[in-house]
Amino acid sequence: MRFQRVTPADYNATGFDRGHMCNSKDRTKTAKDNSETFSMANMEPQTPDLNRQVWKRLEDDSRKLAQKGNNLFILAGCYGNIGHIGKTNTVTVPKSCWKLAVVEGPNPSVIIVDIPNKTGISKDRWQKYATTLEDIEAKTGFHFTTTVENP
Repeated sequence: MRFQRVTPADYNATGFDRGHMCNSKDRTKTAKDNSETFSMANMEPQTPDLNRQVWKRLEDDSRKLAQKGNNLFILAGCYGNIGHIGKTNTVTVPKSCWKLAVVEGPNPSVIIVDIPNKTGISKDRWQKYATTLEDIEAKTGFHFTTTVENP
């Protein structure tokens, strides 16, 4: 497999945002931690409706859970291919972005969403895109869990 370097310029005038998989507001303990969230390896082309609206509300709600003393373990990514952007380098535009958040605290829960990377969803609540672990595993080919036993 060959990797290519993607630059911010590859997003210029494309209509897509550089969508963070790990939000910079979630890595503010040190300047180094925060600056690493701006690596292009942490970016995916996202429509403004996804990035600035639905995904942002999910990030904000997750951050509120953490501020209430919960620990969150988060995995996020994208899958699919609806095209490409980039004048110098080719950047695949994903069909959908997913997030899995395990919330540990007084009221433990699991949040799993699969949000389409398209326009026209800006007013949607992120909860509309709740799904199952099995669904994300089937769509991505990842396997996140093995047998979990109670102690």
